Amino acid sequence: MRFWIGVTDNNWFAFLAASGCDEVNFWQPSARAPFVNLPPGTPFLFKLKRPHNHIAGGGFFVKYATLPLPVAWDAFGIKNGAATLKDFDNLVRPLARAGQGSLLEIGCTVLAFPFFFPRDQW
Repeated sequence: MRFWIGVTDNNWFAFLAASGCDEVNFWQPSARAPFVNLPPGTPFLFKLKRPHNHIAGGGFFVKYATLPLPVAWDAFGIKNGAATLKDFDNLVRPLARAGQGSLLEIGCTVLAFPFFFPRDQW
C-alpha cells in the first residue's frame, strides 16, 4: 500500500482535530507540489513536528492545487487550520520565502475524511 506522510504544524493539527471538518487543506507555504501523480484516495498521514514527532492522524488525498492565499481562505475557510483569514495569513507568511508580496501563492493539498488519533494512540 502506498501512502504519503506530511510533516505538520502542531497548532494546525490541534485546531483541526477540534473542528470536526469533513475535509482539510494541508497547505504548504510554497506553490511547488511536494509530490507527483499521487492517486486520489491515497492515505495521507500527519506527522507532528517537535516535540511530539508522532504520526497523529491523516486523511485521504483528493487533489492538489496552487492558489493565492486569500482564494485558499475563500475556498476552505477554517479547513485551513485557522479561525480567521488574518490568523491563516499569520501562520503561512512567516514560512514563505521573502519577497512573495501580498498575493502569496500556496500549495493546497485537499484531504477528505480527516482523522485525528487521541494522544494516547500517537
